[in-house]
Amino acid sequence: MMKINIIVGGRFHVELLANHLIELGHDIRIYTSTPSFFFKNPKIRGLTIFIPMLFQFIRKVTKINLPSYLKLFDLAIFDYLISKIMRECDLVYGFAGNSYYCGLAAKNKGIPYLLDRACPHSDVQQKILKIEAKKNNLRHVPLNKQLRYRLIQEYELADKIVVPSDYTLKSFINKGLKREKLFLAPLEAKVYPLPPKTKNKKNNFTIGIIGGDLLRKGYIYLFEAYNDLKLKNSQLIILGNKKEILKSLKIKKIYESRDDIIFLNHVNNINNFYSKCDIFCLPSVDEGFGMVIPEAMANALPIITTTNVGSSFLVRNNINGFVIPPKNKEELKNKIEFFYKNTKAINSYGRESRNSYWEYVNSSDNYKNHIVKLLGEYN
Repeated sequence: MMKINIIVGGRFHVELLANHLIELGHDIRIYTSTPSFFFKNPKIRGLTIFIPMLFQFIRKVTKINLPSYLKLFDLAIFDYLISKIMRECDLVYGFAGNSYYCGLAAKNKGIPYLLDRACPHSDVQQKILKIEAKKNNLRHVPLNKQLRYRLIQEYELADKIVVPSDYTLKSFINKGLKREKLFLAPLEAKVYPLPPKTKNKKNNFTIGIIGGDLLRKGYIYLFEAYNDLKLKNSQLIILGNKKEILKSLKIKKIYESRDDIIFLNHVNNINNFYSKCDIFCLPSVDEGFGMVIPEAMANALPIITTTNVGSSFLVRNNINGFVIPPKNKEELKNKIEFFYKNTKAINSYGRESRNSYWEYVNSSDNYKNHIVKLLGEYN
């Protein structure tokens, strides 16, 4: 058994990690800016220590996008306070951008510091988004220089950087990090409990997508593909930030010209969203993992995604979905039209999605077993 301190500004996939660590018998504490009642597992609620971020709270209450330097201030104060109050432990597991001071405190005491980074190397990601913004005549807000410096410091300080996909791993190698410093641990879905097999659907052919990031999620290509197809008795439903997505004039024009594109602000149970869909599409140009892919697969949905989505390794072409190149509107149209014209394929690909996902969860190559292997290096 190890005493593990986890530092996370928010939640991300910390509950998934914590569930497995508890199952494995480790003694954990989670230092987080998220109040304990947001965590589903009662055991985890009792292991969280709430350290609020002032400007994060203001941003969520007011819905106002605050300047990046205020976000940096939040992160630095959050991290510094925890570094002073966290308990003695055997290992510090920090999430990227949140844990430099905690990692430094650990290393000064000879304690291992592991860094969890789901997204690609920050420099690689920024380059992708800058190109995407220029191509689509959108404003790109570059990463705050001090925040970038903090991230780079964490990369250098960490004993291991835990990444969820080959896509993220390769981005670090391309920036000169050695392979032995990187640990690949593909994630799982946050689906509790197992969703029902039956769908609560209307007759319309329904494409679903989740996410609020206009540039990263590939919304422009999906909107253009859907608009070009003009499928009868169809709809596109989006669980995401409508205001952010409609910043694209291309998307806004398409949205205002149609009545079959629907934005949802919130769902009480994510499985209820998937139950409305025939297929799930995530055409991201940058996605370190993409938890929504395994979630949709667990809900028996065929998948259309891109090679720039980390969780695309779960999708098998012509079996449970399609993995296409990013930024390819024509391929997106072809795959959507394939399912529109083939109801039997929707059902068979959906069954294979569900089977493929649960085969992965129960395999020796699952997330839990990767975490066992990772901690075995420090136990």
